[in-house]
Amino acid sequence: LPVIEDFSFHHLVQLEHLCMAHTAFREITEHIFSGLLHLKTLDLSWSITGLKTVTNTTFAALQESPHLQTLNLTAMGINKLAPGAFSSLGNLTTLLLGHNFINQQLKGDELEGLSNIKEIDMSINQQSISLTNASFIHVPTLRILKLGRALKGTLDMEPSPFSPLG
Repeated sequence: LPVIEDFSFHHLVQLEHLCMAHTAFREITEHIFSGLLHLKTLDLSWSITGLKTVTNTTFAALQESPHLQTLNLTAMGINKLAPGAFSSLGNLTTLLLGHNFINQQLKGDELEGLSNIKEIDMSINQQSISLTNASFIHVPTLRILKLGRALKGTLDMEPSPFSPLG
């Protein structure tokens, strides 16, 4: 697969929208998106990058992008969200994670740092996501949550996993 070097986009300081949908490249490196100071949308949907686990360093370079509102990671083959996976993306309003293979119990710390999030789409994740009563504790601004064909287990728990959204 082609390699996209760190800092490849750093000359594009005025870039607001980067669409790399349906692109195959070797990996998402720590500084691949460095320098995108005005980025509002990053679309990596349906791309092949080898990304399996989103960690707190995967998109850390986007911390330099205070205007980033939408991150589209639809159908990238992701199977795990590590604690603080999006902690450097505090201004993000839309996070699209549908059509992946996320297979884990959401404990809440995976979404920590998303202080302005309005929409999360985790639909069609092979019915392999389970929730706890703390799953959404760090995203009280969430207004749209898509979980169709994503959940396993029961939602019959006290307190409800959705109580922090009330």
